[in-house]
Amino acid sequence: MTHAQTIALYQPLLHRIAYNLVRCKEDAEDIVQETFAKWLTIDQQKIENTKAYLVRAVTNNCLNHLSALKRKKEEYFSHLNWEELVEKFKETNLSKIDLDVNLKEAFALLHTKLGPLERL
Repeated sequence: MTHAQTIALYQPLLHRIAYNLVRCKEDAEDIVQETFAKWLTIDQQKIENTKAYLVRAVTNNCLNHLSALKRKKEEYFSHLNWEELVEKFKETNLSKIDLDVNLKEAFALLHTKLGPLERL
């Protein structure tokens, strides 16, 4: 089987696996593409089962990606000043939020009741 045929055969499966793990279409596509790029650079004779190799490689790449995201998130939140955020939250006037939501709902209801000419 040629490289192009192998890629065409296994790409949908690998994309589904990657998407189910990372839950982001773009990240899943990148991971599958990187997996195929690495697979193309290694000696194909050393691989006994291409499908198993690719599935394991995509799974490992997804887990590495998720670990990297977790580290970035932890680094980001470790630098935040929590006391300052709490004070800003306490100072925020939250009563306006309810008014905004109610007005948005009222305008949406009004928009559905108006005819096409009235909406214009």
